[in-house]
Amino acid sequence: QQNAMTKSAFTFPYTLQYVGKIPYVYELQNIILWGMGPVLGISAILGLLFYHIQLFRWQQPNRKKILILLSFFWVYFLVVGSFAIGFMRYMLPLYPFFCLFAAFLVSSVFVPLHKKKSLFSVLLLGTFLLFTLVWPFSFMYIYQKPPTRLSATEWMLQTIPPRKTLAIEHWDDALPLFDQERYTMETLELYQPDTKQKWETMNKQLAKSDYIILASNRLYTPLQKLTDCPTLPYAYCYKQTARYYKDLFAGKRGFTKVAEFSVYPKIPFINISIDDSSADESFTVYDHPKVIIFQKN
Repeated sequence: QQNAMTKSAFTFPYTLQYVGKIPYVYELQNIILWGMGPVLGISAILGLLFYHIQLFRWQQPNRKKILILLSFFWVYFLVVGSFAIGFMRYMLPLYPFFCLFAAFLVSSVFVPLHKKKSLFSVLLLGTFLLFTLVWPFSFMYIYQKPPTRLSATEWMLQTIPPRKTLAIEHWDDALPLFDQERYTMETLELYQPDTKQKWETMNKQLAKSDYIILASNRLYTPLQKLTDCPTLPYAYCYKQTARYYKDLFAGKRGFTKVAEFSVYPKIPFINISIDDSSADESFTVYDHPKVIIFQKN
């Protein structure tokens, strides 16, 4: 199954997010924008290019050693980057190599400048290091706050009366995280094909529900993109599901948003949040998903 998943994004419901993924571009985009940050990420890519240029200038013994490093890097990147799916963690084995390439670029550019003992070189290197460190420190802010699912759970238990009916989504975390026996739970199977039977069942469930709980964007983000029916397998075209989410967020399904729990990375000292909702789903859905709660109006 895992092998099949690497060849088709339609293998599992949670891999539908990768339908239309552009191999290698998707991986590099997430490495530069999120995994390493723009400063270190771009430096790593430039360092990789510079590394190859320098490779032809080095003496033979050093060149053989470097080829061992580069052969692993390129084999891994070309194989894993070609997968139909692109979880960010799949590229983690290459992050040390990217850091080495960035370090090679920095040493090649800044060390010669620093040897001249100019104030400019010190300021330049200091600025580079500062902007590199901003990224990890910004993301540490996430872990200074309670997990969003826990905050949502506490709000639900304090705000939603017992015996109310909560509509939750399958293939996602069921909220509240504990004391679920206080409520009646309805599981909305939105990954199912958009058939008449699905929506008859859905409408009955929504009619009984007092609240709709979206524990993350695991379903509503990919399913709203899968609407070009001529290019998709029949079972994976979600025009009606996309319309359902659009209407839900617009307050046209008889439910109103009453609570939202989210936390984003925040740049230290200047307190500017970094909206990482466009990152690979697995980058946010496990530790800081946006939780949205709708109440029937």
